[in-house]
Amino acid sequence: MTVPGRADDSPAVDIGTRMTVEFQRIAGFHELAGGARLSEEAEADLLAVDTTVFRALRAEMRAVVREAVAQLVESADVRAAVADLPRDLTVACVGDSQTAGHQSWAEIVTGVLAELRADVRLLNLSKSGDTSMDLVRRLSLALGDEEPALYIVFIGANDACRTVPYAGKMFVSDDETQANLEKIAEVIRLRGGRIVWVTPTPPIEDVVTAFPVFRDMGIRYSRSDVAAKAQLVRERPEPTIDLWGSFSDERLADLLARDGLHLGPAGHLEVARVLLLEGLR
Repeated sequence: MTVPGRADDSPAVDIGTRMTVEFQRIAGFHELAGGARLSEEAEADLLAVDTTVFRALRAEMRAVVREAVAQLVESADVRAAVADLPRDLTVACVGDSQTAGHQSWAEIVTGVLAELRADVRLLNLSKSGDTSMDLVRRLSLALGDEEPALYIVFIGANDACRTVPYAGKMFVSDDETQANLEKIAEVIRLRGGRIVWVTPTPPIEDVVTAFPVFRDMGIRYSRSDVAAKAQLVRERPEPTIDLWGSFSDERLADLLARDGLHLGPAGHLEVARVLLLEGLR
């Protein structure tokens, strides 16, 4: 399968601006009244990014998504799996920047569904920076008239983040993560929805450590910490998509972005493929 072109290779824009434009989903926040009606100019202003740069970056990212969608809709396996989905299904994707990004697997899946099954809707309720604790709070808020039948929950990497200002402690301890996963599942059950978990993917630790944005922020992610969070997800009784097999050491550099943590275009394509084949049923 051809790897979509990267929307993070242009040298014309600094990486911090590029990450801001990619990962912030202001228009998607159900807490923000009227957010869905924001223009690109208004969103650029809110993010303090030049409008021309903002538009160019988002256009690049949309092109990456279109390329991935075009590949997946040509797959006989994907077409068969999508054809088998229940009618009028509404799916909520919740998580952190791995899902919130504007060239994320969720954007790709949305594009595939638009091509093949317009009656199946995907709501992207993810927010960059979220931990499992944040997700408990946000899922407890009203979703308006939306009643998703299925929730795809891709969370845990930010729980494992360690920061210099907090003496290297993790944002969320393993015990707290375990308790939060149970609370997330309870909220979704109370909403009448089913849940499919997705494990956080392994980082490339030395790349994360050297990445200038993370270094300047004083944050780091270790493989062992993220592995512990992934194991907590695997231990849940609900269905789980374990990405550690797909994201093997041999493939990891090709699947992740230049920061060694976030999914790159090839990684998002892989996650979209797996979710379409296994996760939406």
